[in-house]
Amino acid sequence: MDYLAQLSTPSATEAPPTEVLANLSIGTIGLIVLILSVMRFGLLKPTAPSKLNGMMRGAAEVCESILVAFALVFMLIRPFLFQAYYIPSPSMETTLLGHNAGENGYTDSASDHIFANKLIYRYSDPEYKDIVVFRAPKEADKESISLGKPPKENNLIKRVIGKPGDTIQVKDVETVINGEHTLQAKVFRNGKALDEPYIREPMTAFQHTDFATEAPLKLGANEYFMMGDNRNMSSDSRYWGVVTRDRIIAKASIIFMPFQRFGRLH
Repeated sequence: MDYLAQLSTPSATEAPPTEVLANLSIGTIGLIVLILSVMRFGLLKPTAPSKLNGMMRGAAEVCESILVAFALVFMLIRPFLFQAYYIPSPSMETTLLGHNAGENGYTDSASDHIFANKLIYRYSDPEYKDIVVFRAPKEADKESISLGKPPKENNLIKRVIGKPGDTIQVKDVETVINGEHTLQAKVFRNGKALDEPYIREPMTAFQHTDFATEAPLKLGANEYFMMGDNRNMSSDSRYWGVVTRDRIIAKASIIFMPFQRFGRLH
């Protein structure tokens, strides 16, 4: 399961309370604001006894504070500035952790929580190596397709490898490791092999996919080529194609949980 979770559960299991809260719909937010507004004014009845009136006034102030917080977070910050996500798959490891114990040899579970900057791409375009959140084409929903279900346009998180006008090709090259000759797949942009210190491990050779492996892929206007840092476990542009500019949502900026991994993303 490779899609990025907008602080919502990536499976049928129950989402943690913070994730449910962060993923509230606009309609639910509006209902909560309305209820808080009614409570805020209903608690300020002048006919109440003085002592009780003081308690009710305090409760009204709490409602007012929550109301202001909801208005700021859900009507300004989340739609236009920042969005919180968590990572449900290992496709961006080790840059971003997301795996379950017992899967693919992992002995522990890990899921980074990040803030993504929505504002930055309102006045600039993604750059090479940016880690971006985007709305993937339906072809990327391999899980639904394999189950015979209608595919969805899920949010994914990948690194920008190619920009409009670039020519991208992933091909096998001979590499010497510990004195032995072996084949590894490398990414070439405009004919030059990329230096990619962020990838988890070299790509396995002979992974011929639908895009940019059989032949070079020329990116058109507003087209971007995205790849995960964990190349051998990433469903990315090699498998389902390019991402157009209008699908790019935000730039992943900060890991905020778990605390020991707090820091900026590069």
